[in-house]
Amino acid sequence: MAATERSDWHFDRAVARVEPVEGILAEYATAVCGLPVRRSERRDGERPGVTWSIDGDVMVELVTSADGPDHLLVHELSLLGPLRKALRTRHLKLEYASSS
Repeated sequence: MAATERSDWHFDRAVARVEPVEGILAEYATAVCGLPVRRSERRDGERPGVTWSIDGDVMVELVTSADGPDHLLVHELSLLGPLRKALRTRHLKLEYASSS
């Protein structure tokens, strides 16, 4: 397996692990904010991952890592509990990204 195929496979697996994020954020975006959630992927570069934002504000970021667990950075404190319940895996570190 070539390096690009390996990194694509790893990226796809990381995104599949955090699949519940989509539903949780969609519910939060419509029920609390009344705005749509936007998803953007970065496959190349220094920090490949996925960013979910609402009205330009980053809510959750997935940062993939080739040499360790991936990181899910939660920027909205009210999302931390539901995401922690939904995502239980040793392949993912779930962290609150405080603004300070």
